[in-house]
Amino acid sequence: MTKGAVRLKPTTSSVNRAVIALAVVVLLIAFVLFIAGVVLLHNKSCDESPKASALTHQHHDPKCRFSEEAMRVGLMPFLDKVKLYYYEYNRDKIVGHPDLEGERLREAKLSR
Repeated sequence: MTKGAVRLKPTTSSVNRAVIALAVVVLLIAFVLFIAGVVLLHNKSCDESPKASALTHQHHDPKCRFSEEAMRVGLMPFLDKVKLYYYEYNRDKIVGHPDLEGERLREAKLSR
């Protein structure tokens, strides 16, 4: 530095303002992403209720159906078999069985 030059140092208040401005921008972006996530979760087009999937095993929306490859190799019957064995060997989880409700669920619980 030359003899007459004055070195400018950032003041504490300008640093504080910059930090606050950055924090506000980050919080604003986080809030927008949160709202977008809530809207996307709320507007799901697939019916994910256990009754609908248990009764039909297909959805009307193409992105919720099994792919051609999955249908070709028989993925749906395989997953049904896995579900059957899971609830057969984990009898304490029978309450979460998506295909049983009402009287059938009561009978399954009593047959333990």
